[in-house]
This record gives sequence, structure tokens and C-alpha cells, in this order.
Amino acid sequence: MQVNRAVWWALIRLGAVVVIALVGPVVATTSPVVRRPEGILWALLAVSLTVAAAAVFAGGLAWWSEFRSVVTVAARAVAPQVLALASLGILLASAPSALMADVSWRGAALVSTAIVGAMPVAFVLFGIRSGLASRDHASNAASLEHVLRLRPLAQRQLTALGALVALATLALGASFRAAADSEPPETILIFGLSGSAGVALVYLPAHTALRKVSESLVDAMFPIVDGAEPATLLEIAEKRQTLRDVLGLDGNVVRELQANIAVLAPLMAGGVDLLL
Repeated sequence: MQVNRAVWWALIRLGAVVVIALVGPVVATTSPVVRRPEGILWALLAVSLTVAAAAVFAGGLAWWSEFRSVVTVAARAVAPQVLALASLGILLASAPSALMADVSWRGAALVSTAIVGAMPVAFVLFGIRSGLASRDHASNAASLEHVLRLRPLAQRQLTALGALVALATLALGASFRAAADSEPPETILIFGLSGSAGVALVYLPAHTALRKVSESLVDAMFPIVDGAEPATLLEIAEKRQTLRDVLGLDGNVVRELQANIAVLAPLMAGGVDLLL
């Protein structure tokens, strides 16, 4: 029975990945703009977006399993938050085509598919926040393991989300050019900015939780004691700083760029498209 259940879940996941990937080709081949030379770039970006969304969906499922090997959190504990944000995003993406007759449904379909593909990633990020908040009297060793394993995992989620929104921003700009749309070019920049804000919003809870645990761990492992000798205080300060570096609390420029470039990528994509 367990084997059959595992097989069914594997088939369901594979089916979801295939459906997500196929949305791009369906949208591209049914659009009239592909008959124009300018539409080829949009079609390629549309297909790339949904293929990337399928890859992120599959990767997110694997990352969720990796996360569960560190901290045990039930999916239902974070499902309401993820589903609420995903529903809001799909509603906002669908609003223009639903309210205005001259707006195609294809853009909403692409953005909605990207949101669905990103849902497992959101589960991981909200799961990190929930898992770290629910720990009861975790030891220093356990806290150190949690931070060292979950921080890189959160960074991978951030990069995946940023890549999806950057592709969606470029696809939007290409669609305007292919259709000779009269929309102001600033729309692309606004879309990229909104996507960047959305990525940051989903990532912030996990980032904040990891930082809180890291700060508490530094204080627990190397407390500053009143009345200690200057040499002892200096030794404690050096050890605290070393641990902060290990935990990424005072990241160097490379680490900061790795953390922020994924959030800024959609905005940069919108700016590039605006200039072109």
C-alpha cells in the first residue's frame, strides 16, 4: 500500500511538472504574434518561463524534502500562507484580462503558471520560519546545525524566485514589442519592481528567522560577562566575530551580492527592457 501511494505521488508530481512546462508552448503557438519576426523572441521567453517554472517546481519539492530532514514541519502548517499569497498573485495577474476586453489572457496564464511553479519554494521559505519559531529549548549544537544547513537552502529559494520573475519581466517586454503595444514602457519597470517586492516579501520571513536564531546563538555560546578582564573581553569579542562570520551575520560583499542580486534581477531586467 505504501509503495502504491509513493508511486501515485510520483506520478502526480511528474504530471504537474509536465503540465506547467507545456503551458508556455501552448500559449506561444496559439498567439497571433508568433507570425511576426518580433514575436519569436517573446515565444522563446514564454516557453523558457514555463520550463523554468516546471524546473523550480520539481526543485522545490526536492528542497522541501531536504528541509524536512533538518526541521520537521507539516505542510499544512504553512499551506494557508502560501495558498493565500499564490491566490492573491494569480488574482492580480488575471485582473487586467478579466476587466479589459482588449487584454490577452496569455500574459495572465504565463504569470499564473510561474506562481504555481514557485509554490513549493514558498513552502520551504515559510517552513523555515515556522520550523525555527517552533523549536523548544534547542541546544547550541542543534541551532548551529539548523542555521548552517537552512541558510544556504533559503538562498537557493531566493535565486529560483528571482530567476522566474526576471524571465516573466523580459517576456512582458518582448510581448509589448511583438504586438506593437501602446502600453507605456514604464509598465515593464513597474512589473519588475512589483516582482522584486514579491520575491523579497516571500524571502523575508525565513531571513528574519535565521538571523534571530543566529544572533541568539552568538549570545548563548559567547556571552559578554560583566567584570571580565580586558583580555578576556577581547578574546570573547574575537570569538563572537568569528562565529558571526561563520553564520553569515556579517557577510562579505560577495555574500551580500549573492543574496541581493536575485531580488534585484527582475528590476534590472525591466530596466534593460525599458532602455532597449
